[in-house]
Amino acid sequence: FVYNAQGSYYPHHFKGFLPSFSVAFGIGVAYFIGRLSSRWEAVQERLAVIALVISLLIFYIPFENTYYYQLLRFVKKGHNTSDFELAQLVKDITAPSDFIYMWGDHLGVVYYFSGRRVPTRYYNKYFLDKRPNALEETQQQLGSRPPEIVIVHIDLEPPTWLLEYIAERYTFEQSAYRHNIYRRVNL
Repeated sequence: FVYNAQGSYYPHHFKGFLPSFSVAFGIGVAYFIGRLSSRWEAVQERLAVIALVISLLIFYIPFENTYYYQLLRFVKKGHNTSDFELAQLVKDITAPSDFIYMWGDHLGVVYYFSGRRVPTRYYNKYFLDKRPNALEETQQQLGSRPPEIVIVHIDLEPPTWLLEYIAERYTFEQSAYRHNIYRRVNL
């Protein structure tokens, strides 16, 4: 019901549907096999179908690489990615109580692994386009709780309002892991 209420579907929603669909499909297949034949083979076939569906469910989730592999890459040692390394850099150059603001997509990993807070309600640029008054609220919150550093992905052109915000309050500190890092100037 939650996914239907939203009105849009994404690949990770299917993973939420998978357990209930698998069980319902297994029950449905077992029912129809049982209706076709009442022999002992039918019972064995039903059990085999149910076992197959459950095994697919059990083995699908841990080995499905598009969803869990990304998290495993960040957690396992020896498989560090630039996002994890950026998070470590942020952790090293800021205090635990500092706010950071990032412009880009899929930023939750850096926020999470750096342990730094977002000064705004909307932590991703996606929300600024989709929610009414989100941009105004974000600008107000950045003004009242200025982050210690602002991080911008080098492949994304930030909007004019963010460029002006950075020019007025920040100085370029460094480029790292395909991101430009700006530090707040103490006035």
